[in-house]
Amino acid sequence: MDWVCRNLLIIIVIYSNLLFGSIWEFVIIQVIATGIFLIEAQVTVLTSLVFVLASLVVFSERWYGPKLVNRRFWYMLPPMIIGAAFWWATFMSEKDLSATAAGVNYLVFFWSYLALWDLDTYLAKDQRLLVRLNHEVQYDGLTKARNWLTFQRDCNRAFQQQNAEQPLAIATFDIDHFKQINDAFGHLVGNQVLMTTTVRIKHALHIADDHYKLYRTGGDEFCLILPNVDAASANKLAQETMAQLKRPVLANA
Repeated sequence: MDWVCRNLLIIIVIYSNLLFGSIWEFVIIQVIATGIFLIEAQVTVLTSLVFVLASLVVFSERWYGPKLVNRRFWYMLPPMIIGAAFWWATFMSEKDLSATAAGVNYLVFFWSYLALWDLDTYLAKDQRLLVRLNHEVQYDGLTKARNWLTFQRDCNRAFQQQNAEQPLAIATFDIDHFKQINDAFGHLVGNQVLMTTTVRIKHALHIADDHYKLYRTGGDEFCLILPNVDAASANKLAQETMAQLKRPVLANA
């Protein structure tokens, strides 16, 4: 059990270097770990040097790791070398540790580290999937504007936060004769008109204020939620947006 606990402690301490970003956090972890090893009388000069080297290599993975993330063997090679060096140093310094026990502990070290890395990889993939799904739920797939469900949520929230000192404006509009565009030129051109319209409105909003939000609430219907905007300012923004939309749309250009 002593060797098992020592192996687990080494795995946890070394892997924790991947969780902290600053050099000061790194130093604190090494000081705490070294103190634990000293209390347990598990540190020699040789194993201490290997431990520090291992921690430095793992800590540096935050820089070289992203370049090797798709090359599994090269990514795992440093921990493999570290584990082998540590248990070789322990075998050389501990008379009661057999070569077989050292080898078994090394295999446990390697597989435990691999399991932790796999878990971290899967968690990262899950986070990216959740972010993508959350984006798809809130945004229209074609125009990338916020969708109707998001408009309902944000509109209710905006009305709840509205007061006399914070006016709220909502602008709605659609594309004139959009059905005729689809009928005359086809849905692909109609989609291009919708996407171009969205891009132009976003550009106008970006110039005015990044806090203004655009929503596609129907086939050719759009809405703007304009917090802290009075009627005069909302009308001015609407006129500027209309000026952007009056420019011709060149299909397939």
